[in-house]
Amino acid sequence: ALRLCNFEEAENLFSDIVVKYPHSSRNYWGLLLSKYGIKYETDYDGKKIPTCYATSYASLYEDKNYKLALRYGSKDEKDYYEKQAEIIEKNRIEWVEKASKLPPYDIFISYKDTETENGIERTRDSYEAQEVYHFLKSKGYNVFFSRISLNCYGEKYEPYIFNALNTAKIMIIYGSKEEYITSTWVKNEWSRFAKRIVNKEKAS
Repeated sequence: ALRLCNFEEAENLFSDIVVKYPHSSRNYWGLLLSKYGIKYETDYDGKKIPTCYATSYASLYEDKNYKLALRYGSKDEKDYYEKQAEIIEKNRIEWVEKASKLPPYDIFISYKDTETENGIERTRDSYEAQEVYHFLKSKGYNVFFSRISLNCYGEKYEPYIFNALNTAKIMIIYGSKEEYITSTWVKNEWSRFAKRIVNKEKAS
């Protein structure tokens, strides 16, 4: 689930495993990776580095799962966790600072843009959602629509998505198929937005 970026599913699975094996450091580390949306990507030099897809304002060092992973880990495991945590926390601070300098949004449009597994470079939903985007823009709203809003940035989109999710007052989920709405990245967006409502960081 982590490799596929299904972070909510991964968090639920690790939560179940922790109940059965409460003294396993790897399970707490897995919970931490799920919460912060960490996937290990291959860097330009071939190394696997932790990449965050669910940035948080909260410090990783204060997370209870990180502390439990250290408590139950062997010396080698602790050394590994501490080195990885340093990289993740450095990126988190950098991205939160970058997001804080970006303008706020009124509306976030979440939709399935491509369907590469079926050879579709751009879905019909993407075209239709873009019409909604232009309509709302014509009414004076500042709208986040990834195909347009992210086209001027480099590969590291997370700070911009993080800012849009935090500042947007409304999310529109545009989906003509259930599998589009539950696809990895669309679900990543609306589940993070929903979590902010549950945590009372946004109005419901």
